[in-house]
Amino acid sequence: YQRRVHGGYCKPGVVVINTGRGPLIDEAAALKALDSGRVDSVFVDVLTKEPPADGASAALINHPKVTLTPHLGWMSVEARIRLINEVALNVEAFLNGDQRNRVN
Repeated sequence: YQRRVHGGYCKPGVVVINTGRGPLIDEAAALKALDSGRVDSVFVDVLTKEPPADGASAALINHPKVTLTPHLGWMSVEARIRLINEVALNVEAFLNGDQRNRVN
């Protein structure tokens, strides 16, 4: 992250978005890039350390150019309907003695 942002791979003023996994972003490097102006803003819904009690995760969410949102991408109506249907099918298969979505 630091090499790509500070090394010139990104244009100055880039916006960084992480909705995947916390460790994808080096939070300390993100703070440095924000403070230098190399990164304009950071949007995240995951952090390296949760809950962010101290360290770079805590500093990142307190930065004025950072927006932290809840990690709720899975909560769309469609995703919840599919989740409910899959659970019902798994319970039905179990009650019928069938194996469904099972990892042995």
